[in-house]
Amino acid sequence: MQNTRLIKTLSLLNPGEMRRFVQWVESPFINGNEKLQKLARWFQEAHPHFPERLIGRDRLFEVMFGPDVPYREQAVYDHASLLLRLAEQFLAFLGYEQDGRAGERYLLSELAARDKGPLFEKAWGDAQEKMAEEPYRDTRYYLNSFLLEQSGDAFAGKNQNRAFHETLIRATQGLDVFYLASRLKSCCELFNRKHIVRTSFQPDLPEDLLAFIRQPDYAFLEVPSIAIYYEVLMLLTTSEHEQHYRSLLGLLDIHAARFSRSEAYQMYAYAQNYCIRRINTGDSAYLEELFKLYCRLLDTGILMENGVLAHEHYKNVTTVGLRLGAYDWVARFLETYREKLPPEYRQNAYSYNLSVYYYEQGQYREAMKLLQQVEFNDIYYHLSGKSVLLKIYYEIDDQESLQYLKEAFRALLKRNRQVSGNHAETYNRFVSYLIKINKLRKQKAHLSAQEFAARAEDLRQNLSATRGLPNGEWLKKKIEELTESSFAK
Repeated sequence: MQNTRLIKTLSLLNPGEMRRFVQWVESPFINGNEKLQKLARWFQEAHPHFPERLIGRDRLFEVMFGPDVPYREQAVYDHASLLLRLAEQFLAFLGYEQDGRAGERYLLSELAARDKGPLFEKAWGDAQEKMAEEPYRDTRYYLNSFLLEQSGDAFAGKNQNRAFHETLIRATQGLDVFYLASRLKSCCELFNRKHIVRTSFQPDLPEDLLAFIRQPDYAFLEVPSIAIYYEVLMLLTTSEHEQHYRSLLGLLDIHAARFSRSEAYQMYAYAQNYCIRRINTGDSAYLEELFKLYCRLLDTGILMENGVLAHEHYKNVTTVGLRLGAYDWVARFLETYREKLPPEYRQNAYSYNLSVYYYEQGQYREAMKLLQQVEFNDIYYHLSGKSVLLKIYYEIDDQESLQYLKEAFRALLKRNRQVSGNHAETYNRFVSYLIKINKLRKQKAHLSAQEFAARAEDLRQNLSATRGLPNGEWLKKKIEELTESSFAK
């Protein structure tokens, strides 16, 4: 039973939701089948891991029918199918429950069909007041605004109530804003993915739509959601990207609080991706821009979800801070946000990032001790940890450990199925370049200055042409160090 749709669906529920699901199944209004109620209670006992000894088909049949009834496999399938339907209805209800405006819309629809005036008008007025109190002005707000005004206009048309004569105008305005903001948002994501995903698809810039938005008579660019996604699209598609980057930041400074945390983060993520692209083209000034963005997201809480900082963000912030040489800031950050990490990643993330901090400070022994505390049950910490160790062995010129780890690292990349083909390829390139630089370092004393310079330049050019390389800047720095020391002699 473990691979059935029913078990997979119930596995999506947290313990609190599973308790509510049992209450859902036990409600006479929802379900009157006692066997399904028994089955739901039994699955609650097995949740969340659902061991096979508890959910074998013969065991489930006994739970529903008792030990004295002859086993019928079809009965298990039939009841599992019915319970799956109830589980899917329950998930749909959870979504309905989270949409604060959905209940109002259905209530207004029923009142409009059954009532000629006062009850609908009161409920419609209450719904308008709640809409005005909404903290966010995202696309969902304008969709809900359109649907609310549309319900008022439908009621007015049916009852010839002229008090609602402006509702169609407001409904149309809400629909315009919802459509334009949503269309821009979709365009932004299409062009963004073009930068990060290899695809032959070439999105078209909606010039007619943009011309319509720019019309001053409509003032669409005064609507925060439209203005922000407009600037993002211009950032992604025009040559005046620096101007649009600054405009985007200015709008986000003013309006970020008008959006949910997740949408505000996505808006800032476009700015972050722009900085990363500029850094990858060699514009190191944008490293500080990226650092400022991270600081802003930390200060406003946008980077965290429900008070929790994702371990990926913890690592990225540390990496950017260290590349800028902000060692004291990074040290405070690591300690301040340690307890805000997800419990299951906390110790690993802290030990790994602190080891990188010590490595950047040249405290290699301390870094190695911390890496020994990292449990490499997460493949990406495993890869990152091995990379740091390779760099340490290079720095302390431990040739034996470097060669051993090189072979072990390559074997890991070849055997581990958790490593995607692209990740394996990029890490193999890192190992290959590091070994080439190490070889050049060992050969340096036996090469002429001209031959050494030629080989170093060849390595440097190959590195510059390689995109998405882990520790690429570090590798370039090691070549520069070898070249500088050669000139010093």
